[in-house]
Amino acid sequence: MIMSHPGMTYLWAVLILIFIAGINLWVLVAPAPTSKQEWRLPLTRIPLLGGLFRYLTTKIWPLLTLRIITVAVFSLIILAGIFGTNIPSRNIATVLTWNIWWTCIVFVVIFSGSSWCGICPWDTVSNWIARQRIWRRSKSESQGRGGRQVPKALRNVWMAFALFLIFTWMEIGLGITDDPFKTALLSLLMTFLAVMSMMIFSGRAFCRHACPIGRTIGFYSQLSAFELRTGDTDVCKECTTLECYHGSETIAPCPSKLVVGKMKESTYCTSCGNCTQSCPKEVVSWRLRPLSSEAKLDARPHLDESFFILGLLGVTIFHAFTMLGHWEPLLLGLRDFISPNSPVLISFTILLMGFTTVPILVYWCASYLTRFVWQHFFDISSDVIATTQKWKLSTQDIFCSFAFVTLPLAFSYHLAHNLNHLMRENSDLIALAKNPFGWYIKPLTMAERHEQMMNLIIPQDVVYIIQTVLMIAGFWIAAQVIRYRGYKIHQAEKLKLAPILLFADLVILTNVWMMVQPMQMRM
Repeated sequence: MIMSHPGMTYLWAVLILIFIAGINLWVLVAPAPTSKQEWRLPLTRIPLLGGLFRYLTTKIWPLLTLRIITVAVFSLIILAGIFGTNIPSRNIATVLTWNIWWTCIVFVVIFSGSSWCGICPWDTVSNWIARQRIWRRSKSESQGRGGRQVPKALRNVWMAFALFLIFTWMEIGLGITDDPFKTALLSLLMTFLAVMSMMIFSGRAFCRHACPIGRTIGFYSQLSAFELRTGDTDVCKECTTLECYHGSETIAPCPSKLVVGKMKESTYCTSCGNCTQSCPKEVVSWRLRPLSSEAKLDARPHLDESFFILGLLGVTIFHAFTMLGHWEPLLLGLRDFISPNSPVLISFTILLMGFTTVPILVYWCASYLTRFVWQHFFDISSDVIATTQKWKLSTQDIFCSFAFVTLPLAFSYHLAHNLNHLMRENSDLIALAKNPFGWYIKPLTMAERHEQMMNLIIPQDVVYIIQTVLMIAGFWIAAQVIRYRGYKIHQAEKLKLAPILLFADLVILTNVWMMVQPMQMRM
């Protein structure tokens, strides 16, 4: 018997649709927004707490302590997965990895950007092994020697996109979320890839170009309320030593090869702390900013990044759809259509690729329609889009310009979806802490599973309210991204934005439909 969470009630779904309709109308009639730089507040300038933030970010031991803790927890997951019980709800490896970490990681991005990458156990272990140092600059780095440069053909995120699809295939297709041993093996695989990359290439090549989790966090961090930037641009303009890039005598260079004084995007920043610890003027710090300000104004995605962002949307929808009651009939129906004797993994793979490809194709059509409308349905002599730009504009230009509209749509649904798991699938963490390997414990009975599902941490109506707010906020931010990017990059506003807005409508309607469906428990 499969246990299912109840879906959102139709009352809340209708409320979401009403707000969506109002936001649509506002986008189509509101004047163009200003593109001036929004406010920023360095945490080091907050009264009373500023000194504490400065100390925590410029000293080595706070970050090193957190890394040691995550490595210790990571080691426990590996050991529990290999030597513990194979009952997923009784093994800390699966509960901690899939119910807690994988659920909470998207919430963490909002409040701390890419900070998880700074304490990532896979990267920490690979650094310790490859550099043979716990934190100090290695001898090869001090002498100007390092690994090979990443080949030009791989200096993109296509590898991360491919691994993202492969890991999704393994996670759901091979049932890794329900298997502690496979969960441990996947963690070891990530460590192996990070170590090999560190041994061969300079810097954090795996983190920047291949890690699917790091790239997901990197793109989502453009919606975050926090950023790592310089607190004094004048100091950075006059700086000639660039410790944030080259490092210092004791601190390693920036592994992502970023100059803080010129940074406008957080995509590739791994929050390693090297820049804050090496800057002699201590002007590099975390800053508070409006949500999504980077996605609205500063981000400039290339084609590979745009495909990753859209693929992230497709996989998010696919991941949620596999938990709906419609999934199994679709999967088995496709298997029977191909051949009743064919492996289910074949039909699963086809559906995964289909769910990933369809949003990309639909968005490409919306981009083409946008270009066509701009070039043929608006008067050239009076249109604000310059004539020379209008006819040189390609579908790819628009495809890349507006790709970030999918980020808040995927992110808000990811949060709303994971909220159900977090509130309903709350295992007894105290019991797990006492017996993380789950030895000599029986699996939950159906009655116990039902009781666990119904005993939410917060009332169910409160969960619905939070999910409704998340969905509305996600679409509101998407609309803002359309307006700001449309006008700043292409001087387009109002009706000229209708095709891209229609794409956002299709996505949010799909997400709302999935929210009202009953959802199967993860384990």
